[in-house]
Amino acid sequence: MNTRLLLLALLPLLAHADTAVSPTALALHQRLLVLDSHLDTPLTLTRPGWNILERHDYRQDGSQVDLPRMREGGLDGGFFAVYTPQGPRTEEGRAYASAYGLATLTRIRDVIDRNPDSFALDLVATILGGSESARLQRTLRDGERLVSGINVANASMSLSGIFYVHAQLEPADVEKVKARILEELGRLETEGPTEEERQLAVTRAESEHAFSYETAGGVATAYGTAQLNGTLEDELRYVDRLRAVTRDQIRDVARKYLPLTDYACIAFAPGNK
Repeated sequence: MNTRLLLLALLPLLAHADTAVSPTALALHQRLLVLDSHLDTPLTLTRPGWNILERHDYRQDGSQVDLPRMREGGLDGGFFAVYTPQGPRTEEGRAYASAYGLATLTRIRDVIDRNPDSFALDLVATILGGSESARLQRTLRDGERLVSGINVANASMSLSGIFYVHAQLEPADVEKVKARILEELGRLETEGPTEEERQLAVTRAESEHAFSYETAGGVATAYGTAQLNGTLEDELRYVDRLRAVTRDQIRDVARKYLPLTDYACIAFAPGNK
């Protein structure tokens, strides 16, 4: 009977914590998925020149969240509060509140356009294990026969995401397969992909994108997902942005988001009868 191996990399990655935190508390914090249920960050997005991708200081601008501090504090994600100031309870007041809220949502979605790494991460996933001719399929499944099936996927959201490897294998081979996956990822981070691999990954994305648009339901799903996780423009320009990703960008995002020592491994093995 086969077991299943699920290798996860949570984004943004956990980084250094304050030295005042006890080792026990820090270890617990690093093991957990940490979410903030109320972030007032959208209020700061209205400030001229303020960029959530850059480090800020609470003592200088009163801001509490930006991407560098999220990484250092081990905050994996959160819920942005779309605050609207109280106004008159009239038709005009309600219209203003609605327009204000929609403008805030637009500013949140604009953050994604300033951080296009998700497109390169999609290609990393395809090159590693997103097709029948991908690296892990050729090596672990067809060559070494360590797994009966394996696939890799990237799920990017506005400020966080999950990059995962899913494999079916014998229980005795879990550690060996995990080591080989990390070895292949390390090779990609060192050497980068070949131009042929990059082109094949883009071609696969083009075909999958075209296939998803063959039905009205597929189009609705694509547009709805884009509205929830990004912008409609992201969906409409997705293939063009993938085509523009270079081999160096693919290598660099793998190094940036997928360190070989920062991941979670979950194995589902059959129990004794």
